[in-house]
This record gives sequence, structure tokens and C-alpha cells, in this order.
Amino acid sequence: NLIGKALTSPFALFTGSDAPEEAEIAFSAGSAELAASPKLDRIAQLLADKPGVQLTLTGWADPVGEGQVLREQRLAEALKAENAATPDEALRRLYQATKLPNKPKNLLGLAKDLPPAQMRGLLLGSYAVDDETLRQLAVARAVAVRDALLARGAPNARVFVAAPKLCDETCDAAWHPHVELSLGAH
Repeated sequence: NLIGKALTSPFALFTGSDAPEEAEIAFSAGSAELAASPKLDRIAQLLADKPGVQLTLTGWADPVGEGQVLREQRLAEALKAENAATPDEALRRLYQATKLPNKPKNLLGLAKDLPPAQMRGLLLGSYAVDDETLRQLAVARAVAVRDALLARGAPNARVFVAAPKLCDETCDAAWHPHVELSLGAH
């Protein structure tokens, strides 16, 4: 029974909890910024106390759920770079400066003035979020967790970053951005 538990839920042996969230560190959508977590202290201590244990970190990202958040972030950065007096002025400037293939034209063939919501929608649609961008986000999450564990005294030689994973149609509605923690024998 103990061996079965070690194979199916290795964190349960050390934490006393079968909860799946014990084996992951959650992140906000589109972010690799790590929030303070007492769980990291416990894991770093576990690695320090158990020299035969190693930890593999697998970052995850979701093309559907996080793509829009990443587009919003890019638009916010571009608007901030416009250095305009008002948000609407920044949006208008950015819209006028951006070459969009689907930009509505007036009768003279010039870019038509649009309401802010439409300009925003066209600009958001112009930002591509590909699988590589999402993989980089997933890796950045795993690296953030690794760095936090190393800062807490976890031994570097036993903390590994695995290849990132992207959520696909098998992910359910309860899925959230995270780093998966996998314990193994050293």
C-alpha cells in the first residue's frame, strides 16, 4: 500500500495530503510571477532533509485560456509606450501607426475613424500568440519555482526543469496555469 501511494501520489508521503494541488504551484493566467507560498518552504526543507529525493518541475500553459491574456498584456505595453495624455489618445495613435490588413477604409481609401472598442479589438487580433510563446511562459514559470526553491536552500543538483507542456483538449474546465512538481529517487 505504501509503495502504491508513493507511485501515485509521492507528495502525500511527505505532506500527509492526497490533494492534487499539493503537487503543483499555481500561477495567474499569462504570468510567470510567483506569489509567496509556504509550500515552497516545505518543499525546500523536504529536499534538504531527504538527500535521496529529487524534484522535477514541469511548467504548463494553456493556448486558449492564456492567449487572450497575453494579447491584452502586449496591447497594454504598446499603449504605455505611446506616452499619450489619455488612454483613448494612446489607442488612436497606436491604431493609426499599426499596419493592419483588415483596417476599415473610408470612401477615399484612408483608414476610417473607429470607436475605441473596435480599434482595441482590431489591435488585439493583430497580436499573435504561438505555441513557442506559450512554451516560453511555461518554462519561465518552472524557472521561477526552481529559483525560489534554491533561494530557500534546496540543493541545486536535485532540482530539475522538465520540458514545458501545453494544455490541449484533454484539459478540463478546472485546469489552471501551474508548475507540476514530481518527486523521484536520486
